[in-house]
Amino acid sequence: MSILSRIFYFFGHHGFLAFLLLMVIGILIFIKRQNILYVVLAFLMGMANVFTGQFVNSLFLNAFGVRSTAVITDAEETSSQLNDQNIWEYQYIVKGLDGEYTKGSFSTTTASLYPIENEIHIPAPGKPFPVKFIRGYERNIVVLSDESVDGMQLKENELLKPVQKAKIQYETDPNYQPFVEEYRQALTKYLKLSQQPNLDRYRKELQKLDHTEATSTTL
Repeated sequence: MSILSRIFYFFGHHGFLAFLLLMVIGILIFIKRQNILYVVLAFLMGMANVFTGQFVNSLFLNAFGVRSTAVITDAEETSSQLNDQNIWEYQYIVKGLDGEYTKGSFSTTTASLYPIENEIHIPAPGKPFPVKFIRGYERNIVVLSDESVDGMQLKENELLKPVQKAKIQYETDPNYQPFVEEYRQALTKYLKLSQQPNLDRYRKELQKLDHTEATSTTL
């Protein structure tokens, strides 16, 4: 497994070199077999790897890796850009199962994250976060972003957005029934999905809505 991890690490972190390697292999096979199809396949595989190598690595490590923790020790902004935003380079240490630490690095373009999403969320420096790796090649890690402190906070913020929107509508006109109902539904869904330990504030808000409606119905 560690050999596979090294291979996936190379293809995920060195997309251009992997592209050149595949092209050389394709050309060598073409020389031997006299079939241009091998060059075409090598080109297509190389191009696909440039954009998906880190995702394949993420799936591999999440499926077969063991859990541990890592910490980013340095973050440096570069002059290179991705989607009109500067690319960041990160240095990290990861704790092995034997208690020894391994140093490694990745960037916003090569980081392996799970779950795979359109947005790239890298944990803040100095905060331990959960990872997975294959024993024997610990430097190849997948960041379990949803389980990190920052990741959980981002997820919580996303869950709160509908509640905040519905609350503004409700406070604009507490007697307008569609706003009351939307606020109630948003609170109910949030209380069901949130993993926060203290949700008494939102439970009280929901109870207040139920009590107000009950009173209104009685009158």
